Amino acid sequence: MANLRVDKITSTETFETTGSVQFDGDGDYLSIPNNADFRLNSTAEDFTIECWAYQSNSSGTQYVAGFYNFGDSRRSWILYFSNGNPRFNFSDDGTNTFGLAGNDVSQSQWVHISVVKKDSVIILYQNGKKTDEILYSGTFLSVSADEFRIGCDWADTISRFWNGHISNLRVVKGKALYTSDFTPPVHELQPIGDTVLLCCNNPDSAGAD
Repeated sequence: MANLRVDKITSTETFETTGSVQFDGDGDYLSIPNNADFRLNSTAEDFTIECWAYQSNSSGTQYVAGFYNFGDSRRSWILYFSNGNPRFNFSDDGTNTFGLAGNDVSQSQWVHISVVKKDSVIILYQNGKKTDEILYSGTFLSVSADEFRIGCDWADTISRFWNGHISNLRVVKGKALYTSDFTPPVHELQPIGDTVLLCCNNPDSAGAD
């Protein structure tokens, strides 16, 4: 069971992390029943995925959130870190994969990560700066059986569980919130229009909003 963290943490900038969720890297994760809201598989639909992330141990591969089942080739999309490097992978058929990469993040340091699709361009931003982009006009695999997971993928491999904290995870389906370099938000995120998920931001409930 992931733990709620109710204090505030300071990084290079002061920002609100009240209600961030602590994961111990040893089986902790959050799950949400499968819902079409999380399926980012429309060719024409923009989206934004963002969160603040903090790794207590940055070794190996650790997953933030997504639909990604290696075992049965039901890979849709996943936001994760590989040895401290933020990455976003997606697939159109569960086997054929595409990916974007960020820059290495020091262990025990907060970082703001966002993935934005605007028309046929998908961009990965790190602390508001573009680190990678890809032209893509296809669709993501539509996963209708697996639950949406935060803090791990579907492999349930201990080495892939998130070890650290996740704060203000928001998924907005239908809108590209950032289309150029920006200053990351420093206050609690709000469920604006087109928000389908906002969690890890409430000291009373990990899955609020």
